[in-house]
Amino acid sequence: MPITLKDLQSLRRTITVETAAGELNVTYRLGAITPAARAEFDRPGIAGIASHLAQWIEKWDLLDGDEMYPLTEDALMVLPDSLLLDVYGAINGDLHTRPTRKAGSFSDS
Repeated sequence: MPITLKDLQSLRRTITVETAAGELNVTYRLGAITPAARAEFDRPGIAGIASHLAQWIEKWDLLDGDEMYPLTEDALMVLPDSLLLDVYGAINGDLHTRPTRKAGSFSDS
């Protein structure tokens, strides 16, 4: 079955990120992570990471009271560096994770 550009752009992934405070579920826009998007928001250091995450993350289970913690660049800039680095690293690691298939297997399992 062919893949369309729309298919690629609409991809979302939910991952579990290990942080110093525990596990954090993050849903990010896989289709939004492109060379053009990286170049547009490319800034050095943690500010660059915050700008990328603000564009990539759709939702997460980090709460501020009963509400989801905002996913704006300004809001992310007040979070601990370690959290931002954990989330950024997990997303980048997930980009390279691919399911594997056993080639040439005749088994049903």
